[in-house]
Parts: sequence; C-alpha cells; structure tokens
Amino acid sequence: MIHIEVEGSANGNFSKRMFRCFYRIFDKFDREIVAFAVLTGPKTSGKSQGFTYSYFGTTLNYSYNVSKVSEYDEEELMQSDRLYSKVVLAAKYLHETENKVDLRYRFKIKLMREVLKLEVHSRVSITAVFYFIDYLLRLPEELSHEFTDKIRPILEEERQKMVQYESGDLSPTLADLARIEGKEALEEGLEQGLEQGLRSVALTMLQENLEVEYIAKLTKLSVAEVEKLKEAHM
Repeated sequence: MIHIEVEGSANGNFSKRMFRCFYRIFDKFDREIVAFAVLTGPKTSGKSQGFTYSYFGTTLNYSYNVSKVSEYDEEELMQSDRLYSKVVLAAKYLHETENKVDLRYRFKIKLMREVLKLEVHSRVSITAVFYFIDYLLRLPEELSHEFTDKIRPILEEERQKMVQYESGDLSPTLADLARIEGKEALEEGLEQGLEQGLRSVALTMLQENLEVEYIAKLTKLSVAEVEKLKEAHM
C-alpha cells in the first residue's frame, strides 16, 4: 500500500497524523505500507523526526519518506522528461514569483512549453499537468490575456491532442483562448452577414437597372464585385 500526504510543512501534529493514517491502513488491510510526505512550502525545515511515543516503557518510533519541493534542483527538473518534475517546478515557481508577476509570466511560458514537448507521455497525462500548472501559476487579467496571445500558436497545434479542450471546466488559459476564438468567430460571422446583406442590396439595385458604378459607390462593394453579381444573376 502507498500512503502519500501533500502538505505545506511538517509543523504541528503532521507526524502524528501520518502515523494515524499508517495504523488505520495497516489495521484495515494488514499489508506492507510505504509512506511519503511531500512538503511544498518555500523554506526547508529540519529533517522530520517522524512520530515518537513513549509511556511507562511502551515506546514507538514511526518514520516515513520526506520529499521537499524546496530542495529540488531547478535545472535538473527542467531537463527531466518526467511529468512530476514539471509539477514540482510549478510549486517552486509559485513561491519564487509570489510578488513578481512579470517573472511568473516568463516562468509559466517556459514551463508550459516544456510540458507540451513531452511526447513520451499520454495526452491525458500532459493535459492534466498543463491544467495544474495553469491554475497554480495564475496571472492578473491583463497579463493573462497577453499570455494567451503569446502561447496561442502552440496551443492551436496541440488542440486536437488535448482531449479535455472542449470540456466545460477549462483551465484559465484555455478558457481565455476559447473566449478569444468565440469572439473572432462572432466577428467573422457578422462580417460575412454584412457582406451578404450588401450583395443582396446590390442585386436589388441591379434589378432596378441602376448603374454599376453608382451601386458600388453606395454599397462600398468594388465595381468588379458588382459586375460579377450582374453576370451571375441578370
């Protein structure tokens, strides 16, 4: 059995809680258990001593594996092709850029590009990590739109592969991209509708035997477009 706890730090009664989970799992399943504590806080505290109990000659010492985000080397994480390395990087960047939105912007672009390059993993896994990073490294609205424009070409290449793209629960960047694409589609539809309306007006005017140049002037269509309409319908 595998027991994993993710916590900001191992302060307070964390070690005691780890032990309680251990004995409950052991009591229920009576199997070997390996335990991991993943500490995501920005500062490295001393090595966890685990949980110790001693009372009138009854003694218990319980220890577990500890992984601290702050102790991972950034360069090694960036070079790794393991998805977990990018999750750890996102947590490190969250703390490093707490009050530095411009730096977070640059880190986020770099990290998302790296994630989208990891072809050795399934698109489901890559998409899940992409969502995690996008939600964790949130940007102010203005920078968020700029970020979407910057990364949009990459996302459009990945669009067919990202299986959750059409989901209603989109990550911030994908939601912003969907909003932009929806707006563009609406504007394109309005433009096409306006053009179609002008052609219809021009055709009516042709049927009234008005001059081609005069029709082009009123409808803002080119003379060639009006001539083409005349040839096709008159």
